[in-house]
Amino acid sequence: MLNEKAEESQNYLYETFNYQYERHGNNVNQYRKWVLSRNFYDMVFSNKTVDTKLTSMSATKDDVKKCKDHFTTPQWVGRAVFDNWQDFVGQAGRQFFREVFEFCLNVVTVTKQENTTLSKYTVNNLKRNEFYLKKGILERYEEEFDKLYLEGFGYVPVSKLRQVLDSRVLDWMLEKEKDYFQ
Repeated sequence: MLNEKAEESQNYLYETFNYQYERHGNNVNQYRKWVLSRNFYDMVFSNKTVDTKLTSMSATKDDVKKCKDHFTTPQWVGRAVFDNWQDFVGQAGRQFFREVFEFCLNVVTVTKQENTTLSKYTVNNLKRNEFYLKKGILERYEEEFDKLYLEGFGYVPVSKLRQVLDSRVLDWMLEKEKDYFQ
């Protein structure tokens, strides 16, 4: 459930993306796509996160600096949403956009070093006009961790992460991320 600030943020993003698509269609230049995806990223990061209750093994220790890693990579999601705007047209599309935004608020507790490593799976270099994924949303966790701790349950093999976070939004992201691998 989105709070008032998050609701306003996703409404702003939807209207901005829709305006740009109606005005430019698929002919949006790379810089503008970067700006749109950066806006999406900023709005996700400026809102309250949703704790998945998942924690890396290293982050379960008391003596390490912890941080929250957004399970998705919000800047990539913003780009994928705009590149696939036809999936977000109309009332049903607007509702799906809201669900995507809400899903992007999900975080996993990791160490600062793990967060840095996970962030490197998305390449977004505007100067070289590069935007791609080295690994997918789930694959980056599978690459870095064998298992995660799920509060109230115990240890979960990362290969089962898909079942823990199951949603139609995740299905959409897993399908769309294929277009961004390099």
